[in-house]
Amino acid sequence: MDTQDNSAPFDVVAGDPAAFFETPQAVVDDASLSRAEKLQLLDEWAQDLADRSNAADEGMVPDRAGPIDRDVRTAAAVVAARTAVEAGEDAFTPSLALRLWKRLTGATA
Repeated sequence: MDTQDNSAPFDVVAGDPAAFFETPQAVVDDASLSRAEKLQLLDEWAQDLADRSNAADEGMVPDRAGPIDRDVRTAAAVVAARTAVEAGEDAFTPSLALRLWKRLTGATA
């Protein structure tokens, strides 16, 4: 995973993908993730953005507009990334054995 902490378990990463991936495209480009994992991360990311949007609709808005604008752009990027994964345009998905080996050894190649 192209994460800040390569040793983080998947369930931790899935809880807050934005904390581990700089962009939704980084999820798509991560060859160590399976298609299902990519979709799960992108779905969670989209849900987090929707939750923040709902909070803004209920009057819980940040002091400045920047985060809301960024969320709108990020939501569009999540949709584009999810579409790419669904269309099979994401990076080669390695076998389970290779993904486990990479996670256990920290190998990047």
